[in-house]
Amino acid sequence: MISRAAETPIISPQFLYSSASSNSSQIIESLLKLERSATYPSVDFFAGKRTLTTLHSNPSQLFAATSFPKTLNLTSSELHLFTLLKSTPTPPSNTLRVAGGWVRDKILSTLPLPSPVTSRLSHCPSLTQTSPVDIDIALSSVLGVTFASNFKELAGSTSSRVGVVGLNPEKSKHLETATMTFGSFYLDFVNLRTDTYTGSRIPDVKFGSPREDAFRRDLTINSLFFNLESMEVEDYTGMGLRDLRDGIIRTPLSPVETLLDDPLRVLRAVRFASRLRFEICRELREAVGEEEVRKALREKVSRERFGRELDLIMSSDDPVGGVRLIVNLNLEESVFGRRIGRGESVLQKAWEVLENEEWQEEGRRRLWYASALVEGMETQDGKNVMKDMLKLPGKETEKVHIIQQTSKKFLELLEQGGDVIATALLMDGVKVEGFEGDRTDPIWKEAMEMRFRLAQILRYGGSSWRDGFVLATAERLAALDLHLTDESLETREDEENAEMQRFEALQAAIVELDLSNVAKLQPLLNGEEVKRILPGLPRGPGFRTVLDGQMKFMIMNPGVGREEVEGWMEEEFESFKYDV
Repeated sequence: MISRAAETPIISPQFLYSSASSNSSQIIESLLKLERSATYPSVDFFAGKRTLTTLHSNPSQLFAATSFPKTLNLTSSELHLFTLLKSTPTPPSNTLRVAGGWVRDKILSTLPLPSPVTSRLSHCPSLTQTSPVDIDIALSSVLGVTFASNFKELAGSTSSRVGVVGLNPEKSKHLETATMTFGSFYLDFVNLRTDTYTGSRIPDVKFGSPREDAFRRDLTINSLFFNLESMEVEDYTGMGLRDLRDGIIRTPLSPVETLLDDPLRVLRAVRFASRLRFEICRELREAVGEEEVRKALREKVSRERFGRELDLIMSSDDPVGGVRLIVNLNLEESVFGRRIGRGESVLQKAWEVLENEEWQEEGRRRLWYASALVEGMETQDGKNVMKDMLKLPGKETEKVHIIQQTSKKFLELLEQGGDVIATALLMDGVKVEGFEGDRTDPIWKEAMEMRFRLAQILRYGGSSWRDGFVLATAERLAALDLHLTDESLETREDEENAEMQRFEALQAAIVELDLSNVAKLQPLLNGEEVKRILPGLPRGPGFRTVLDGQMKFMIMNPGVGREEVEGWMEEEFESFKYDV
């Protein structure tokens, strides 16, 4: 029998998004305790008054009672899609519903919500992205494959072929998901269902009613339907719309029961809470702390599933909030296999540095991993966490590690006074582009030495050197927080500005020394040409020394030509000019 989850207090945003949770018990105790009965408070968005609304058995009545409009504002593409879907031949008993994420995001992005909700969502551009769009179509009395095939015949060439994804061949052969594309939409067709778990994370799935399907879902905000017959939103749990309005993450059934069925729902709750900046209800938080849930998380969830869910968090609009929730909910060891220490603070600073910057999406995601796992990056440990605990592909693991090592090299350069040298060169007006001065001048020579040191770092980092630079900046800023005291609070802004100026000096030097694209610089003479010039040069370490020397000569003599490189090489390695 399905029962409604008990009303519980919610965790305050100050707890969820603060670095420390030592005062969490006091915060939680001070929260308003709500009583759930046959009535519950709702907000009339248009009148701005608080009322008591009776829980209706009819989900569309509930939708009206909570003061949401009964239907949604559809785009012309969505309306065209839904019209075609309703025109598809199907038994009269079959009702089409859009389920889950599209309904949630459509409500959040298009309806008039209270200012606390809209302010939380203002950072979340993914809610308003137009393409591509995933839409799940729930069918009440016809197989997904059958309906999708009929829709394909009606849609013609504007749709792709129908694919089939088996849910679980042993337990639900008859409930596959049919997939296809239509215009800018990715469509999944699946039957309404009910799940029964029998000790495995893989459920026994059977046909179900809309109510059963809604209550089997992970969160109330993901349990909403948009009925394509009535063109109205349905809330069978009686909690989804209100939780969207109030910004609450809650499970339709008992949190412990929901999490034991599939413990990975812990991370899904974290992902949606951080993405939408919603608050996790206290009952769900307490369930996360239950030993049986943590044991199930360790034993029932594969590392691959952990990795995929964390990757979604790192790719979201607010990875900082996601990682912070993982820390505050004491899930670090379950997710990362160890404590991340200062990684949380470094991630926060990296996010702040890039907050208003345009950055390549893959670079951002790798930078978030590099920041969160920065603790112990001097050893192999960081790579082991990414490879063994999070199951990141080997290439991704290596790129994240390169970002971390590039950051380390920038920090070492700062410790050696690199920013001081860079500032002095800038004050002397040194600039590579268009330089026609005396290349034997001591200032120029010092500039070229600095150019080579910077070039080594940039060439090591390759296409990720900018990510490494941001990580190094974040590490220095996070270190200031680590030593922050009441006495130093007043000078904190000055200290932060001083640190930023050090990195700005390096950044300016990279530009003025014409190093922005040095990572792509190729040697003028390849191996065969080197062998022609130095026929006595044996293969092995000596050959690498010559090639590295050529690159250093080119970097320290910008604009040099092939003849000059050949002349330098013959003079520098004269002993190899003749074959012996």
